[in-house]
Amino acid sequence: VQATSMTSSQISYGAAIDGIFPKILKKLNKNQVPFWSVIIQNLAITIAFIALGDRNLIKQFEIVVEISSVGYLITYVFCAISFLKILQNEKMSLKKLMNLIVAIISLGFSVFI
Repeated sequence: VQATSMTSSQISYGAAIDGIFPKILKKLNKNQVPFWSVIIQNLAITIAFIALGDRNLIKQFEIVVEISSVGYLITYVFCAISFLKILQNEKMSLKKLMNLIVAIISLGFSVFI
């Protein structure tokens, strides 16, 4: 869960820098940590635990891990598709061929799982 919250906060921080998410999410504290992104992501995880309403904490943890895993797989699928889209504009070369193979394997693996 910690890795998920830290990664998600960095993603929302990057999206805020790009102007996609609210500006407050790009505010850094004195340690260069996106403070509001971390707070909001951890609040969302806490709300998810409470909303699940199961008395078994281990089962709640497993559900949250499964949900976050699916979320990351969706992200990987879109990254692989984006990479393929970027590669369309390049001239054919050995490097492009290798990148195409990696992108297709990544996309296939993400969809397979």
